[in-house]
Amino acid sequence: MIVNFECITCKLVFDCDVGSVDIDPDTYRPRFANKIVCPRCGERSLDDVFLTELGQSQLTQATLDLEDGGAEIDLCVHYAECQGCDTWLPVNDLGLCDECSGKLDRDLIRQRDWDYSVAAFGLDAAQREELRNQVVAIHGARNELISTSSPAKKRRRRRGKKNKRKKRR
Repeated sequence: MIVNFECITCKLVFDCDVGSVDIDPDTYRPRFANKIVCPRCGERSLDDVFLTELGQSQLTQATLDLEDGGAEIDLCVHYAECQGCDTWLPVNDLGLCDECSGKLDRDLIRQRDWDYSVAAFGLDAAQREELRNQVVAIHGARNELISTSSPAKKRRRRRGKKNKRKKRR
């Protein structure tokens, strides 16, 4: 694997064959099979070089391509109490687990709230209605997560004869 670096000492930008790339699970820093060698300064450590913009792209691509033998790290996983089912699981940005997130999306589709539905993104009106029909056919018409209760009507207070004020003249 070729990665583009800039030497901190001599400011030379160079390509170096670092071999295979792995990630240290403790420090989340890359580990290279081969040593980093600057053409002017010689052998360098990871702290003695900068990754150029190209090098960052190369290294990102290498770490995304890690196979089962490599250390796969998912930095986006956040464990918390799901707002839908109150269990401790990995949650998304809304605080919902995968199951509750699916229920929410189905409820939004049932209510034709297309602006917030992930599954309806990029569909035209006919495709959205077909998607809604499929959801209703598979999961039913009743919402699973979103409450369907309508807001309570405001009760008007009737004033009786006792509560009327007399106008003063």
